[in-house]
Amino acid sequence: MKARKALATAAFVAATTAGCTTAQGGTAPSSTAPSSTTPPTSTAPSTPAAPAVSREDYQALLTAADQSLTPVAEGLSAATTPTAYRVAAETLARALAEQRDKLAGTTPPAEVSAQHRALVSGLREATREGDKVHIPTAQRDACGVENALPAAAARRMPKRLLAESGLERRAKALRDKGYRFGAFLESLTRPYEVPIGRNRQLDTGALVSPVTAVGRGELSFLNHLPQDVVVYLVPDGDTDKPLVAFYVRGGQTGEVRGFGGGYELYVKAGADWDADTSAFTRDCLFYKLPDERATADRIVQTGIEPGEHQREGSYEVVPAF
Repeated sequence: MKARKALATAAFVAATTAGCTTAQGGTAPSSTAPSSTTPPTSTAPSTPAAPAVSREDYQALLTAADQSLTPVAEGLSAATTPTAYRVAAETLARALAEQRDKLAGTTPPAEVSAQHRALVSGLREATREGDKVHIPTAQRDACGVENALPAAAARRMPKRLLAESGLERRAKALRDKGYRFGAFLESLTRPYEVPIGRNRQLDTGALVSPVTAVGRGELSFLNHLPQDVVVYLVPDGDTDKPLVAFYVRGGQTGEVRGFGGGYELYVKAGADWDADTSAFTRDCLFYKLPDERATADRIVQTGIEPGEHQREGSYEVVPAF
């Protein structure tokens, strides 16, 4: 009897150590077994969208964008040389990107949310297309003036930009909703005009380069050429650093006073004076008057004659300057 009771006690201890048996014959898990439940993870709160601006404030943003883009677009339409066009195109691309970023950070009125997204997308495409346009290499003619940009090349960027971006269509969609936008597009669609036959002039005696050395020198220059001329008083042969330079129209006499130092006379002749580049754009000739005309501070009278009336050795044709 005691033996059976001892066996029962041993069996109970073994069962307790291994775990309790369920009614279905399984073993109940130990109370120390790890839980299979994954603890919840914390989630950062999302940033709420900016509240929609009012109709009036949204129109103000569109107006500001138009006002910023219009003069830049006009600069592209007015560019007539490859260099000027390249600078204008790069400026336009930056301006489009700037306005795109400003509008992209705005929540528009709900009534134009789709049109607003389309506009931002169009500005993004316009910026990309502006960077892809090939611009001809700049070249210079006998006047030392950069060649004019061909009309076909000048229209290439605006055409591609408008076609790929759909900005005209997107701007119209906003206008259909009662908003005003797209004034700058008128400049991009304006026909390109190649300047021909211009004849810009200065008055006789007008200074092209101011006096850099003061003295008692005086010079009277008679221009017998049919073209206008600019007379350079040049020390040491450096035409980029004249004592003074002044304009004389064809058939007139110009005077300059108050300069000092020795000099040589260089003459730039031609038609249509471009003050921005300090060059004539047509019919150019470049002369140097002989060394014996180089003088110090005293009154000098000289001039230049047409080729058929020139005395031998009275001038020397020189490279463009």
